Amino acid sequence: MAFALVLILILVPFSNIVSSDSRSTTVWSGTVLLPDGYSVEAGEVLSITPGTLVSIGDGYSIEVNGRIIVSGSNSSPVIIDSISGNHEGLIFNYSSDGLGSRIDNLSISNSKFGVTI
Repeated sequence: MAFALVLILILVPFSNIVSSDSRSTTVWSGTVLLPDGYSVEAGEVLSITPGTLVSIGDGYSIEVNGRIIVSGSNSSPVIIDSISGNHEGLIFNYSSDGLGSRIDNLSISNSKFGVTI
């Protein structure tokens, strides 16, 4: 058994071994314009800092397949608004279930749905 493991380690380049916990993290702050919406893909983490203004295009949304952390505060909430018309808010898909998303002090304006789970 040990011989087979050593043989596998010799034949498989280490660069091809990827941890299942590898995640890509994106951080938003200031003003973020999303005329065509945004998708947080599985394995990704989106972190939105206090005071961030996110503007989404009419009919578009932020789809969450991974994890989202909205870190607004009482004095500096995160605001999601529309560029024009009505956006479709935050949409949490089944693949985001159980990943530890968190929303603190978020205000959503001009949205058809707000938050969809």
